[in-house]
Amino acid sequence: MKLAASPLVASTHLTYILRRFMNDYPDIEIDVHIMESHQISTALLEGCIDVGFSRESPNPSRH
Repeated sequence: MKLAASPLVASTHLTYILRRFMNDYPDIEIDVHIMESHQISTALLEGCIDVGFSRESPNPSRH
């Protein structure tokens, strides 16, 4: 699974999120990318990542 997180989320919440996920689903490999929030929205829409974590709401007018 390809996952992206904004720098803020990565530095505050990502470790906890990943630890819980990996305990529940140990057979799933996770590829983590740190991206700015606006890049996460684009990456999701383009199918480059499967999951994105950001504190910024997606801006539909950008797409």
